[in-house]
Amino acid sequence: MLLTPKQRKHLEALAHDLEAVVRIGKGGITPALLATAREALQARELIKVKILDNAEIEREEAAAALVRGTRAELVRVIGRVIILYRPNPDKKHRIEFPAPGAARAETGDSEAAPLARPARAGRSSRASSAPRSRVGEKPASKKGPSPSRSTGRKSPSPSARTLTRRAIGRPPRPSRPPRRRG
Repeated sequence: MLLTPKQRKHLEALAHDLEAVVRIGKGGITPALLATAREALQARELIKVKILDNAEIEREEAAAALVRGTRAELVRVIGRVIILYRPNPDKKHRIEFPAPGAARAETGDSEAAPLARPARAGRSSRASSAPRSRVGEKPASKKGPSPSRSTGRKSPSPSARTLTRRAIGRPPRPSRPPRRRG
């Protein structure tokens, strides 16, 4: 079974939250490791395989050996992680791929038109919104720290000032004692 690019992306998204079930270590790819990978594919259909730092096998070699040994489809190799997929027809809850026309709207034509992007809640389109203000002016509806009078920029937070002083090699300013009201 060859996977289409859309199916690969779907499987990558599903595999994002998965933990690596099989780990390839110093021993490399052994028959026991292949048996473990086959069992995991039988149970889950989609697995991650991690190549540990002490493994003496290259990732491309490991991916090819796993595909041959498990008869699975290689989804992707990301760094030292290999994602494998093998469908299991006996499994009750199988991985479902999105329908080919699910991202397109049904029109009467032979070609499907792309769906319009939904508007965000609480925002209007730019054409119907009020004209933009000039640089340096602030709309009355927005609240927040006022810009500095000299530069028109917001003043940095105290922690940002400390980081800036450290970056140029100066020690941070000493903290002041609280003011006494009297």
